[in-house]
Amino acid sequence: MTDLLATTAIRWGFSAASWLISPILIRFLNKCFDALGIDQQFQSQKQILLVKLEKLQTTLLPQLLILTDAAQESPHRPFLDKWLQKLKFAFYEAEHVLGLVEYRRQEKEVNSLFPSTSKSFLKNLKSKFSSEKKNLIKSLENLEEIVNEAMKFVPLLNLPSSSGNSSTLSPNEQYRETISTSGSAIFGRDKDLDHIVKLLRENFSESSSNANSYSVIGIWGMGGSGKTTLAQFVCEHEKEAKYFDCIMWVYVSEKFNVHAIMRNMWESISGSSCPVYKNLDVLITQLADKLRGKKYLLVLDDVWCEKGVSEQELSQLFAPLKGGKLGSKILVTTRNEEAARVLGAMDLMKLPELAHEDFLSLFMNHALTGVKVTENLEKRLRAIGEKIVGKLCRLPLAAATVAGQLRRRLDPEFWLSMLNKNLLNDTMGALFLSYQHLPPPLQRCFAFCSLFPKGHLFKQDHLVNLWIAEGFLETEDSNEHIKDIGNRYFLELISSSFFQVVEQWDNKFYSMHDLIHDLAQDVSKGEYYRIESGEIKDIPVHTRHIYGENFMLGEYVEKICKLKDLRTIIFPEIFSKQGDLDALFSKLRKLYVVEIKGMSLHAKRFPKFLFQLRNLRYLKCKNFNLDTHSVLLCYQLRFLFTESENQIPNVGRLRSLIHELTDFDVRMEREFELKQLEHLKDLYGSLSISGLNNVKCKEEADRANLSDKKGLRKLTYSWWNFESACVQRDNDVEILDSLCPPPQIKELVIRRYSGKRLPTWILENNGNVIHLQHLELSRCYGIEALHKINELSDLLSLSICFLPRLKSWVPLPLNLTQLEISNCLPIAFAVKEDLDMIMSTKGTRISRIVTFKEMMTNIIEDSFSNFLSVVLSIDYQFNEVLEMMKYCDDIKEETLSTISKDLNKCLEKRLDLICQLKDIYGEPFLPPPPPREAFN
Repeated sequence: MTDLLATTAIRWGFSAASWLISPILIRFLNKCFDALGIDQQFQSQKQILLVKLEKLQTTLLPQLLILTDAAQESPHRPFLDKWLQKLKFAFYEAEHVLGLVEYRRQEKEVNSLFPSTSKSFLKNLKSKFSSEKKNLIKSLENLEEIVNEAMKFVPLLNLPSSSGNSSTLSPNEQYRETISTSGSAIFGRDKDLDHIVKLLRENFSESSSNANSYSVIGIWGMGGSGKTTLAQFVCEHEKEAKYFDCIMWVYVSEKFNVHAIMRNMWESISGSSCPVYKNLDVLITQLADKLRGKKYLLVLDDVWCEKGVSEQELSQLFAPLKGGKLGSKILVTTRNEEAARVLGAMDLMKLPELAHEDFLSLFMNHALTGVKVTENLEKRLRAIGEKIVGKLCRLPLAAATVAGQLRRRLDPEFWLSMLNKNLLNDTMGALFLSYQHLPPPLQRCFAFCSLFPKGHLFKQDHLVNLWIAEGFLETEDSNEHIKDIGNRYFLELISSSFFQVVEQWDNKFYSMHDLIHDLAQDVSKGEYYRIESGEIKDIPVHTRHIYGENFMLGEYVEKICKLKDLRTIIFPEIFSKQGDLDALFSKLRKLYVVEIKGMSLHAKRFPKFLFQLRNLRYLKCKNFNLDTHSVLLCYQLRFLFTESENQIPNVGRLRSLIHELTDFDVRMEREFELKQLEHLKDLYGSLSISGLNNVKCKEEADRANLSDKKGLRKLTYSWWNFESACVQRDNDVEILDSLCPPPQIKELVIRRYSGKRLPTWILENNGNVIHLQHLELSRCYGIEALHKINELSDLLSLSICFLPRLKSWVPLPLNLTQLEISNCLPIAFAVKEDLDMIMSTKGTRISRIVTFKEMMTNIIEDSFSNFLSVVLSIDYQFNEVLEMMKYCDDIKEETLSTISKDLNKCLEKRLDLICQLKDIYGEPFLPPPPPREAFN
C-alpha cells in the first residue's frame, strides 16, 4: 500500500496543487484591486493590471485549466511542476502582502475612532499604508509574470482551443444535492458477524490450554475494506447482548504507544478523561483495578505493530488485562496479518470481499438513499452504477467516497464521465477523483486536515474556525455569514465521505479513515509538518503549517525559527521555557494561527511580540498570562480563546472578531462599556450581556447595534443588581427596547429585568423575533403580562420562572412543544390548546420540561388534573375528544370542527368551575385568556 501511495503521489503532484488554477486566483486578484482603492498614485498601474486580469479571466485561465490535464503525460512535466510551485509561492506571498494592506486599513479605521490618536501617528500610518500598497503592486506584477511564463509552453502541448467558458459549477449547483449522512448501513456482513460472535463466546477451557483470562481474535484486510465497520457492528451487537461487563474501544494506528492505549482504555471504562499519570506503573495498576473480575471486550482498531514492538511493550500492554474474568476477549483489526499475530491472536479472519450484489447495494445506498429521483432516472443511474462498481475493487471505502461524490449531481452524463475516468481503476485513484471534484476552496480545507495526526477526533466548530483564519473560504454572497459558509463546507466533506461521525462521551466528533488521511497528506506535501514525539528531524524550509504535542519546544525552536513562511502553529500540549517562546514569536512574522497550551511552570507569560503578527487571525493560548495591549494591536484577529477573553478592555478595537462572547460584562468603568459592541458586526453564535444595570441610558444601548449582527443565534440579557429587579427602574424598559436582536435570532434569555412589560420588538412583532424558537424569562419581577407571546409562531420552548407580578395569561403559541413554569401565581388554563399545560402554584416549582403528549398521557393520573377531568365531563362530546387525544397522535380538523359549537357553549360553564379551584387551594388564579373561536 505504501508503494502504491508513493507512486500515486508522484502522478498526482501537479493536479493536487492545481486548486490555484481556478476562480480562486481571479477572486484573489479582485480583492487586491479593491484594496488598492482610489489612490491616484496607483491608478495607472491599476488600470494596466485590470486589463491583464480580464485577459487572464477570459483567455489564460481556461488554457491553464487545460494545461493541468495535458501536463500529466507531457515530457515537459518537470518544468510545469516547478512552475506551479513558483506560482504557489508567489500567490502565498501576495496573500501575505494583501493581509498587511488590510491590517493598515483596519489600523487606520480603529485609530480614527479615538480622538486621543495624535496627528503625527496618523500621518506616519498613511505613509506605511502607501508603502504596503506598493509592495502589493510588486506582488501582483510577479504573479502576472509567472502566469505568462507558463503560457510559453501552451503551443508545445498542442492544446485544443477554449472558448473561455469555465466548467466550474456555481455555488448553488455544487451544494444543491448535499445532505449530511447519519451513519453507514451494513451490507453482506451478517455471516462475518455471526462468525466473530461465535469466537467471542468460546471459553478457553473448551478450546485451548491458554492460561490467560483472555484470548485474542484478529480481523485483517487491506485499508478501507470495512474492518473497522465490522468491528463496530460487533460492538453494537454485544452492547445489546450484554454478554460482556464492559466494552473498550481503542484506536491504535501507526504509532504503538502503550501509554496512549492505556489512557484510552481507562477513558472507555470510566467515560471521562484519564488523569495525567507520569508513571506508567501507576496507570497500569489503576487500570488493573478497574478490570479485575470483569468480563471485558477490548477492541484494538487499526494496529500496525508487526515490526518494532518490544516484548516489554507487549508485557506492559497485557499486564492490566490478566485480572479480568475468564472469557474476556481482545478483538484486533489490522491491515497486516502479522500485526495480529504479534498481539497473540490465535483466531484470525481475513475479511472477505463483499459479494457483487452486496457491494452494489452498498454503493447505491450511499449514492441514492435520501434523494428523490424518478423511477426512470433511478434505473439509468443504477445501470451506470453497476459499471462503476466494477472498477472500485469492491472496497467499501471507495464505494462510499465515489458514491458520495455522485450523489451531489444526479445526472447520467456526470455519472458517465466518472465511469470514463481511468483513475477509477485504482482504489486510491477513486479517492483522489473525489478530491478533484471538490470545489477548489474545499480542496484547500481538505488538505489542511492532514496537519493533524491519524485518528484525530475533529470538532466541527474548531476546524471551521481554523479554515476561516487561514483564509480558505470564499464569500460570494455578502448576506451569508462566513461561519455559515464554513459549516456548509464541512457538511460537504461529510456527505462526500471524507469524514465519519464518532459518538464519544455524549459528544459528536468526526474522524478520517486512514486512506482518506493518506490522500490528504499526498495532496499537501511540502506545506504541512507534524512533530512526532521522540524524533528530531529537519523540517522542510517551505513548511507553512506545523503541529506537535507532548514535546520539548527547546529541541525544535531553532529549526522552527528558520521557517520564514510559517503560517500556522498548533501545539496542543508543549513543554517550554520562557526564552524559547520569546525567540519563536520574535522571528516568525507571517503567522495566521497560533494555538498553544503550555504544560510547564517555566513559561507563564505569553510573548509580547504579538503586535508584530499583523496577519494573526486566530489565537488560542492556555496556561499563559496574556498582554492585552499586544492583543488589541492584532486588528485582524477573528478568534480569541484565553482564560481572560471576556475581560479584555477596549475589546471593540478588535473589529474582526467572529467567535462567541459568552460573558460580556458591562461595567461602570471606561473600556468596558456596552458601546464596545458597536463595531463587532461579525460576532457569531451566542452573545451573553450581563451587568445591564450599569447602562445609563437608551442612547448607550442603541450604540450596541445588535440588530445588525446577522451572525447571532442566541442572546442573553442579564441585570446583576438583585434589588434593581425588585424595584423598577424607568430606563430598564427603554434599554431593553433598544437591544433589539437581529432577525436570525433563535434563542432569547432575559434575566432580572425590572420592567413591567415585554420589549416593543415582541409586542409590536416587528419581524426581528419572527424565527425565535426558545424563550426564557427568569426573575423578571416586574412583568405583569405576556402579551403577544402567542404570536411567536416558531416558538417551540417557553420557560417562565419567578414572575410573581404576572397578572394575566394568554393563549400559548400553537407550535409550542416544551413548557416550564415555576414560582409564578397559579394559572387557570381554560382554552382547549392550553389544557395540556402543567400548572404551577405559588411556592411549588415544576422544574422538569415535559411535552404535550406526555402531559395528555398523564392527565388522569394527576389529582389536580382529575378535577379538570370532572370539569370537562360536563360536555360529553368534549370528554370524548379528550379520550381520543389520549390514544391518538393526530385528531382530524373535521372532527374538531363538527363539535366546535357545543364546545364553545360549554366553555363559560367550564370557566366558572375552574375558578372554584380557589376554594380548594386557597389561592387566587390568574384570569384565563379569552376563548379561541372554534379552537383555531
